[in-house]
Amino acid sequence: MGFFYLLEAVVYLNGDFMFARGKYWFIIFIILISSGTLFSQQTVVDNLEQLTNFETNNSTVVFVSDAESGGLFYVSKANIQPDYGIVFPRKNGGIWVRHFNKALGVNVAWWGAKGDGYSDDIEAFDRATKYCLDHNLILNLPSGVFRISKQWVIGAKATNETTLLNNGYSISGTINIKAHEMARALSPFIVRGSTNTCIYGDFDTDSLTAIVYYGIKSNGLPKQKSNAHYTHEFSNIGFYGKGFFDGIKPKIQITKKKSNKQIGLALVYGTNIKITGCTFNSLEYGMVANTIYFSSITNSHFENCFTGIHTLFSNSNLIQNVSGFYNKVFINIRGSQIVINNMNSEYCETALIFSGINLVLNGVYCENHNLNLPNNSQLIFGRSDGNSKSSKSLTTGVVINGMTLTAGGRDVIMLADDMRTLNINGSNINGKIITRNKANKIILSNTIGGLNVIGPAQIIDQR
Repeated sequence: MGFFYLLEAVVYLNGDFMFARGKYWFIIFIILISSGTLFSQQTVVDNLEQLTNFETNNSTVVFVSDAESGGLFYVSKANIQPDYGIVFPRKNGGIWVRHFNKALGVNVAWWGAKGDGYSDDIEAFDRATKYCLDHNLILNLPSGVFRISKQWVIGAKATNETTLLNNGYSISGTINIKAHEMARALSPFIVRGSTNTCIYGDFDTDSLTAIVYYGIKSNGLPKQKSNAHYTHEFSNIGFYGKGFFDGIKPKIQITKKKSNKQIGLALVYGTNIKITGCTFNSLEYGMVANTIYFSSITNSHFENCFTGIHTLFSNSNLIQNVSGFYNKVFINIRGSQIVINNMNSEYCETALIFSGINLVLNGVYCENHNLNLPNNSQLIFGRSDGNSKSSKSLTTGVVINGMTLTAGGRDVIMLADDMRTLNINGSNINGKIITRNKANKIILSNTIGGLNVIGPAQIIDQR
């Protein structure tokens, strides 16, 4: 047992070595060899398969040396079913249990995810997800291209993706979503990638399907200890549609067209969700958020998507430090109380569509000199889908601070019939502003450039 305590002490002193992809294995080996206990007690195996077949004799601890899925395992007689990530069957009876620092979470590679661009990792993702949801742990994704052959569902799937884009979501009769929300209220789910972590949705679909479907409500209880504790997170992950990788090895191949009806990430009915440092490429929709509140998208990039960000019935959210290239529509928002800081849109047919109440844009750069694209306005405020006249709700309270907007002779801004007040301050705008209704109002202050307002709008020029 003294050997076990030695190993345990090493783990606690170097609690993060599990996620360093071999960084600290050499230190562990030196300590064990110098103590004279490593090879004398036969406590090292190469991989997890050898672990399950290992005849232990008197040893209570085995070290699996594989840098991706290995670690320290100890013998237990607890009545726990093997999950083949943390718990493994033991040939001599009982189980092997992985020893790890719970504060750092788990690694999807422990369940067998390869991240090599051609192995199917969906089973490993599903098993790792279940363990994290059951034990309230962070899920870590190392560097690599994780190919999945079907949708990765986190939590419960309450609706199909086509319904997400219509008038809200519908609850399936087979899912008790309320009970599920209550259970998850105290269990935030966090997925953290590493350098060059990619999730590749390598599957065909005839209907709109998300590569990752996140159907958990993060705040379901009225009494909470702190907001930070309940924050769900996706960070440093790339979401790539079918056709982006060549299927032989993880070599990037840009398709320059939308994929076959894929959404990178679908978020359904939640609050306090943080998306940061992510990339979305070659998708019908990069990200769809339906009924999401008090959440943020930061430091992320959208490219080659039909629509980059699409939100519905989602209020009080932040979009910050985002860029979009070669999208048909970069951002499409239907909601209220939205703040966008530092948005860069280049070579998109339309940079932003907004319908709702209260939008603040701070620091926006939109440029499109590609005259081969259709003459769609770079910014559209109000319902542009033909329903603006019949809509009972109005779009108003839009404030733009510090925007550079040019479109190579194309229209730059369009105000639909249901749009009311647009405030533009401290900006440089070159192009036409198209208005549709005499109730449209534009207030200009500290703004320069060759802008030209067309239509019946009221103009209050304070320049």
